Amino acid sequence: MKKLKKFRAVLVLICLIAVGMSDAGLAAAKEGPPAPTSGTASTDPDYGETIKIVNPLTTKYIKDWNIYIKKISDNYIKIGGYTASYSASDSIGLKLFLQSWNESSSQWEDIDGKEWVASSSDYVSGAREYDVESGYYYRVRGVHYVLESGTKEQVEDISGYLYID
Repeated sequence: MKKLKKFRAVLVLICLIAVGMSDAGLAAAKEGPPAPTSGTASTDPDYGETIKIVNPLTTKYIKDWNIYIKKISDNYIKIGGYTASYSASDSIGLKLFLQSWNESSSQWEDIDGKEWVASSSDYVSGAREYDVESGYYYRVRGVHYVLESGTKEQVEDISGYLYID
């Protein structure tokens, strides 16, 4: 009888601990705002890269391009990318725009932008770091271009989005 009482007491204690742990786990998992209704979530919660909009085979001057957004720490992110051409061109450029999801307008909004340009080159790259607000979704939009003999070729891309909690 004593063993049965001890067993029940231990069982009750284990159940209380398990319930307490699950409540703590639920409290630790914050619920964020609803996910954006446009764009694609990154498969990695700390890193998102190019979702190509143009088939690379349809470009005459631009050989390759890429952009990324990376979570460095709690509220600190880095965006970056590159543009590469088949040969040295008059001008090659990369424009990056940090975007955040505006839930009330259901749109991605540019919150900052930066441009890098190189002359007589076949490659340009750039990166920038940001201290961002938590509780929002962020992504990067890229514009890659080449100017050659008065002709401009341009492609655009977006990254997968990240939630910064």
